[in-house]
Parts: sequence; structure tokens; C-alpha cells
Amino acid sequence: MNKEEKRSYNKKYRENNKEKIQDIKSKYWDEINFNGLKSQVLERDNWECQDCGMSNEQHILVFNKILTCDHIDGNRDNNVLNNLITLCLRCHGKKDGKRAWSKIKCMVQEE
Repeated sequence: MNKEEKRSYNKKYRENNKEKIQDIKSKYWDEINFNGLKSQVLERDNWECQDCGMSNEQHILVFNKILTCDHIDGNRDNNVLNNLITLCLRCHGKKDGKRAWSKIKCMVQEE
């Protein structure tokens, strides 16, 4: 199989197995980034964004994905339940944007 045939095969495989691949990615991501706690966080937070209140059903309709889980302190190694929170993609993006902006401000002030 040459390079082009392999790419074509891989593309078709991904298209035909989209849900299976997403399930594997989701489980892997949860295990690596949240020590398998994501489902507990979502349950604890009643499957709602803790910032704006968007439900998981609304989130799937708008973003075609389930709600996200965020590290409150920004430390991806701090995987304890009280440091994890359920957020929608919009609120998660706002929070991460503010976090990045504050880092930039600190770097500028240090100069």
C-alpha cells in the first residue's frame, strides 16, 4: 500500500468509525487528564455548566459534544474532585482566555 492509498484508507476508516474513535478518545482523555473523575464531576454538578447553567442536552445541540471538565486552579496535575468543575465550552474558553491574559500581564510587569 503506497502513501496515498494509506491516507485514503485511514480517512475512510475514521469516517466510518467516528463514534467508536470518539468514545476511545473520550475515555483516554478522562483517564489522563482527570484520573477518571470526569464522570463523577459531571454527576456532582448535575450535568450543568457551573458558570452559566447550560445543560448537557443544550450543550450537545449547540456544540455537538458533552460538557467539559476544568481544573479550577489551572494545574492539570491537581486531579482532586474539589479542584474540578463542569463548564460549557463557551465558559471554559472565557476562563482559559482570562487565565492566559493574566499570565501575559504578569510577564509584562516583570520586564
